[in-house]
Amino acid sequence: MKKILKFNLGVALLCGLVLSFSACNQNNSTDDLSDDDLQDLGSTVISETENAASSTSISDAITGAGGLSIPVSEIQTRSVQTRALPAGCLTIVGSTKDSDSDGVPDSITYIFDEAKCTQNVPLARGGGTQTIGGQIKLEDTKPTTADRSYRETLTALKYVRDPALKPKFTETRDGTREVAQAGNTSLTQTHNITLVRQVALRAKVTLVNKMAFAFQVSGAGTIDLNQPLPAGTFTLTGSNEFTVGNKISRVFTTSTQVPLIYNPACESQRIVGGELRLTTPKTEVKLVFQACGTEPVVSRVF
Repeated sequence: MKKILKFNLGVALLCGLVLSFSACNQNNSTDDLSDDDLQDLGSTVISETENAASSTSISDAITGAGGLSIPVSEIQTRSVQTRALPAGCLTIVGSTKDSDSDGVPDSITYIFDEAKCTQNVPLARGGGTQTIGGQIKLEDTKPTTADRSYRETLTALKYVRDPALKPKFTETRDGTREVAQAGNTSLTQTHNITLVRQVALRAKVTLVNKMAFAFQVSGAGTIDLNQPLPAGTFTLTGSNEFTVGNKISRVFTTSTQVPLIYNPACESQRIVGGELRLTTPKTEVKLVFQACGTEPVVSRVF
């Protein structure tokens, strides 16, 4: 029988604390990835997918020093109470010069001081605190053409989330994302990101994300400079190498079964529908994204 694993890390932790290890990890697969491992895989891919979807829009940003914008995805603003960063949190290195006036500086680096970058999160969004640290280098890859094409280089970009009622977790990202606009209704994003995720009382997991995202506007919307990305759909292809601790490592082929629905009006998450499959010869995992305000569902297909 197929097991349904909600995107709820508290359930996984409760299982580990109350039941025996063998009882929590029974499954019918011939792979040695447990159901708890697949829960971690699902939650990590979901986090990176949400993060990537937000980063396609440079104008979906919070305000930093001097009114500059920083990509929403990199500081998880869907959970931030205010768009103003704490005093002393951000240092900016480089010029704010924007040769083509498209809202993307030619080349600039944002440095976040982890000791000064903690914010309270409203209870409606889980309460507790969140902290950021590390660096983002932002470059306009077409500095003489006004469009949304740019590259992000992440260096030890750290996000610590300590909710009121769920386990604390830390995510650290290194690597690049590159966005290229194609006309006024579509764009693509290519990834080479390594994400290390640590949830309290769980093994550390690492995801090497080599993915391609294709975005298509829905309806009559258009991709406009310095405006939030409109509603549309994402299609994902590529691979995710998933490692549990230092022992189990698998490369999953990622495919889109149902295009992911992007809703810019949803604050709790931007992806509000669609389905991804993560597949190896021995294991297939299904990620089903839910309506705004409802957590995605992870299930083992085989």
